Amino acid sequence: MPKKTVKKIDKKDRRILDLLQKNARITNFDISKDINLAPSATLIRVRRLESEGVIQSYSAKLNESLFNYGSLSFIWIKMLSLLKSYRLFLKF
Repeated sequence: MPKKTVKKIDKKDRRILDLLQKNARITNFDISKDINLAPSATLIRVRRLESEGVIQSYSAKLNESLFNYGSLSFIWIKMLSLLKSYRLFLKF
């Protein structure tokens, strides 16, 4: 499968990424004001960053102290290479 290529990321793109990392719920209008670009052009940039895989998802940071647990963790582990090794092991 061919790798996706990313167009050159300029200062405005980097600022968009910085703003979204700090607040994933920031409005397109507020981003456009910050980077001094029209809202329509800003939205085009955000959508391009999404389609090229630069922005993979948006998430929420939870306040774990509200859950009354000693510790709360959400873990995502991708173990494809280990699974392939395990399958090869089972064949012997």
